[in-house]
Amino acid sequence: MSLILQSWDKALQREIDANPNFAVSRRQFLLGTTGLAGAAFLLPSWLEAAQKSTLNSKKSDKILTSEPWLTIEVVYNHLFPPPTDSKDDSPGAKQIKATEYLFLALQAPDIEKSQRQFVEKGVKWLNQFSVTEYKKPFSGLSNSDREKALRKIEKSKAGRRWIATLMDFLFEALLADPVYGGNPDGIGWKWLDHSPGFPRPPKNKRYFLLT
Repeated sequence: MSLILQSWDKALQREIDANPNFAVSRRQFLLGTTGLAGAAFLLPSWLEAAQKSTLNSKKSDKILTSEPWLTIEVVYNHLFPPPTDSKDDSPGAKQIKATEYLFLALQAPDIEKSQRQFVEKGVKWLNQFSVTEYKKPFSGLSNSDREKALRKIEKSKAGRRWIATLMDFLFEALLADPVYGGNPDGIGWKWLDHSPGFPRPPKNKRYFLLT
């Protein structure tokens, strides 16, 4: 393992030692308390924060074109690419708004600050590794070099955890009710041939508006 990857693992261990809750897997916690079916509807715990936030869609769009979101968007589109065939109804990360969902989710009041920092630090680590190995930031790499870079960083504990964290949120965006910001028009449900439970929450009856 390269010295860069070893330094990531040491940094991750320091985060875990300093923040015990950081070691709790988001996926394990959610599946252990709600089950997969329930998680599809209960995962978007960021909504109260989003409701109180001054963010609007225009500002969100602007943020998503800057770092760390620019790199995260590229990573998501590589890990969960859009369909290449017009007859293919499988959505990609862009279609389910994975990056936008992650952006809002990390504002949740129950998200540890260290978790937000870990996602952001992961982007810095990835770009540092990419520049060292390929002389370009991750977003400037070819598709084959992006694959190689991600395969290499997953050999480290920190790299695996970072990729897994991004994928956790991506699956939330894929499965959550569209009223919560991901899965627009139920595109993920249609792909999975899933019929959502009823009644579904209308915009004026989302749970954070009822408190």
